[in-house]
Amino acid sequence: MNSGKKFEQDFRKSIPESIWYYRLRDSPASFGQGTQTRFATSNICDCILFGNSTLFLCELKSHKGKSLPFNCVRQNQIEQMQKAAKFDCIIPALVVFFPDVERCFAIHIYDFVNLVDASKKKSANVSELAENGFEIGVTKLKTHYRYDVEKMMRDLTEDLR
Repeated sequence: MNSGKKFEQDFRKSIPESIWYYRLRDSPASFGQGTQTRFATSNICDCILFGNSTLFLCELKSHKGKSLPFNCVRQNQIEQMQKAAKFDCIIPALVVFFPDVERCFAIHIYDFVNLVDASKKKSANVSELAENGFEIGVTKLKTHYRYDVEKMMRDLTEDLR
């Protein structure tokens, strides 16, 4: 299992039962493993969470090293998440885990777009994500991780008030 799928699985297991969770299905293109397929991935995000009368659209990214390349988020996702963000009850965010440093961040789509627009680089490092987003608590188990999803949801919600 690749690190991204492992992160998605660990993130799912971190969600309390009081929060509704739905994982959007991967398109056939994600199973091609480098081969060309006729289908294009078009999901707005990886999963949807609902809690405290707010819908969270979460695109989950796990990345080695200490930076996130901007091009790992597809343009159609950015555009669709920005449209969704216009509704008061929807919060679209990127959730980025760096296994090499065992740190995880959530960043609202508007803050991510502003970061990309202001940067002269092609990626954001850990400190830039910390400055523009919220750090999510990470607990390491033997081989897996748990994330403080409830606090992430509170931080993102409070930031918009």
